[in-house]
Amino acid sequence: MTSAEFAEWQAFQRLEGPVGPERDDWRHAQTTATVANANRDHRRHPRPYRPEEFIPDWAAANRVPKPARPQPSAVEVEEKMRTYFAGVGGGAANGNGHK
Repeated sequence: MTSAEFAEWQAFQRLEGPVGPERDDWRHAQTTATVANANRDHRRHPRPYRPEEFIPDWAAANRVPKPARPQPSAVEVEEKMRTYFAGVGGGAANGNGHK
């Protein structure tokens, strides 16, 4: 595909909307919103559903969740464990689990 053809396809998509799988997502979202609105409980969900609510967020599906906080290093864990068990046992551990 030449750059001129690519530019033409981009212009077409701006005028006509998405092509390919993205358009299929919108078709399914419209159908899903219609079915959801036909069956919704107007008291629990007074606002009609919109097709945008049923479009998959593919970028979010591929994101790796970040840990809630930085994980401690092995040295930090070891030091915390030594401190904890020293306090529980009433004295400092000598490294092999015995006082």
